[in-house]
Amino acid sequence: RYPSLEQDITLKVPVDYSYGQVVDFVSNTLDKASQPAGYQGSVGPLDIFQSLSDESHKNVTLRIVMSHPQRTLTTQEVNKLLDKLAAEAKTSLEADRV
Repeated sequence: RYPSLEQDITLKVPVDYSYGQVVDFVSNTLDKASQPAGYQGSVGPLDIFQSLSDESHKNVTLRIVMSHPQRTLTTQEVNKLLDKLAAEAKTSLEADRV
């Protein structure tokens, strides 16, 4: 087994989206983006924060763990995947990567 790579991502989303909706979106998007390259991944919760100065948004932080069954992934590969995820979150959830 090859080592996995962990990275955290924080998305600033409108409060209308539940935590479950954000996690489902991230999991589904990650699965679609990683399957062609053979990556395997999981998404886990880290934090949810809502600032008193911005009641219309909340920050959802997730830990993403990625691996490949036949080789070690590079940080660059995972960063590219997270950039794609953030771009899709911007379009679908009106979310900003923090």
